[in-house]
Amino acid sequence: MEEEVECYHHMTGKQLRRLYSWPPREADAFEDIKLEESTAMLSFTNFASSLMEFVARVEHLVEAVHELSKMAKFKSAL
Repeated sequence: MEEEVECYHHMTGKQLRRLYSWPPREADAFEDIKLEESTAMLSFTNFASSLMEFVARVEHLVEAVHELSKMAKFKSAL
């Protein structure tokens, strides 16, 4: 029953967009473009977030290695 209600509201929304859009356009094509754009943005956002988390973890790793090298009294390679 709930799926039928959602489907009804979805179809009604499409019909209203067709009725009130100027120039008349097919709502499905417009929604497909928006869906592709939002999917691409979500994918990019996910990638950027993962990259930032990776960089933060690498920075912590570098700091930990530096601290351990101080404790072990390693000589500088430079």
